[in-house]
Formats: sequence, structure tokens, C-alpha cells
Amino acid sequence: MVLASPLQRANFTARAIHAACELHADCFSTLDILKERDFGILTGRPIADIPAVAGDSILETDKVTYFLDVPGAETFPDLFARAQQILDHVNESFPNKRVALVGHGDINKMIRAAYHGWTWEQGLLTAYVGNTDVIELPPDDGSDPHAVMRFD
Repeated sequence: MVLASPLQRANFTARAIHAACELHADCFSTLDILKERDFGILTGRPIADIPAVAGDSILETDKVTYFLDVPGAETFPDLFARAQQILDHVNESFPNKRVALVGHGDINKMIRAAYHGWTWEQGLLTAYVGNTDVIELPPDDGSDPHAVMRFD
């Protein structure tokens, strides 16, 4: 099963994965809650604008400057809650199935954090994952991963 963000780049990547795996048509679905974080007033603005707009409300990591609170933006606690909804949907709808989730950086980091029982802060501090990188989420029993996330 391939679940994709409705946003164009991730959706194109997900369709390519679906085709390459030669899956049935019913093994592809767009999942609105896989979309990227709403950046509020920073939507469409250059990364260089983050410090000026967010002020002290930022978290700097080795490769990313995360803004924590700007007008209109989805907060990380809200994004983390959405990530848990995604995991609940996968577990309820596709028990014991391998599922590819094709999304975006911030939501995928929150999915990984929720899966491992981390806080959203811990999730942001994990290693950077670039576009088209893959993360596997192994079940607790050590069997094959049942969710694979692809960043796009």
C-alpha cells in the first residue's frame, strides 16, 4: 500500500513508487493529513526570513532552522498530533501490512517521533533526512518493517 501527501512533488514520487512496485490500483491512496506543515505567514518566503519573522521562537539544528511560533503556522504539538492520527490510520486500516508513506520533512519527522514514543522536540533533534531518503519503522517484535516513509 502506498499512501501519499496530496502535494504535487510527494504525490508524483508516490505514484512512481506505486508503479515500480507493480501494485494494484487500489493500493494507492492520497491522504490529506500527510501534507506538509502549514507554514503560516512564512509560506512561500525564503528560509533566510525565518529569524526575522520568528525572532527567538526558533530551534536550530545542524541543517535546519525550525520556527516554533509564527502567525498562522501549524505548531509542532499540533503536527505531532496529526502524525499520531496518521499512525492510527495505518494501524487500523492496514494491520500487518507494509505501507509506504510518502510525505514531507516536518510531518515525517513527527511520524517517526510518535512511532518511537519521543516528544516532538526529540523528533526535531534527530538526524536530518533529505529528500527521497527512506526511513523504516520496524515493529516491536523485530519482524519486517510495516511502514516505510519517503521524504519528498
